[in-house]
Order: sequence, then structure tokens, then C-alpha cells
Amino acid sequence: MKNDWCRKVANDHIMDFFRGHDCGAKSCLEISGMGWGAAHFNTYRHTRYPEVDVTNFRLPERYDFVVADQVFEHIAEPRRGIENCFYHLKPGGYFVMSVPFLMKVHGAPDDHNRWTENGLRQLLISSGFEDTRIESHSWGNRDCVIANFDS
Repeated sequence: MKNDWCRKVANDHIMDFFRGHDCGAKSCLEISGMGWGAAHFNTYRHTRYPEVDVTNFRLPERYDFVVADQVFEHIAEPRRGIENCFYHLKPGGYFVMSVPFLMKVHGAPDDHNRWTENGLRQLLISSGFEDTRIESHSWGNRDCVIANFDS
């Protein structure tokens, strides 16, 4: 997994989350290409946006984890993409998603969205996730934000 300094705290938190969930017995679908297979899942399938259309693809398998790390800011129809990720989860599974907030616009191939924690929570609820199972965090620091906009 690439540990970009602007994402270090978030990446460390996500890896700690995985460590607490016996990944060696779990399955994971990653759609972000960030390399979360380092969590050593029992079954790990890797796809990559934009080569795979997050809003449309369907696989026959369901997964304990679906990971979308720094993907959904690029999706023109994020609700459709989140609903599709929800579809690929086993009952009780986890959707692990990270998105930027204070980061310059960056195409890959395009950049559409930024969310507050409350805005993202509402999007997840409207896409099928239970409010009581949603956990969100914010990370970052002033130096990262300033350096990001200066580059």
C-alpha cells in the first residue's frame, strides 16, 4: 500500500481497523488500486477505477470487505457506485471508503465531489447502509493542506 504523506493518518487508521477484524479469514474486493491486500485477506480481489466502472460492474461473489480508497470523488454518480458496493457485500460486511475533503481538484479521469462527514453519512444511508453501522472520521493537518494547494 502506498503511504502518501497526506493520507498517512487515514491509512494507519484503516490498517488498524483491518487488523481488528481477522482478515486472514475474510474476503475483500478492492476497487481503488491502493494495495490494501497488505492486510492479508484470505481472499483478495483487486480491480481498479477507472478501468472498472464502479457504478455498473457486477461480480458473482460477495465479500466481507469492499474497499474504495480515494475513488468516489471521481465518480459522477456516487450514489449508484455506493449502491453497487453495497450489492457486493456479504450480510454484515464492511464498506471501507476514504475520500478527500480539503484537497485540490485532481482528474483521474475527472473530479466531481467533496463531502463533509454528515454529507457522506447521508449519501451512505440513502444508498442502503444502516445509520447505526456507519463510522466516520476526518484526518489531515494544516501543513498537508497548504502543501497540497501549493504543489
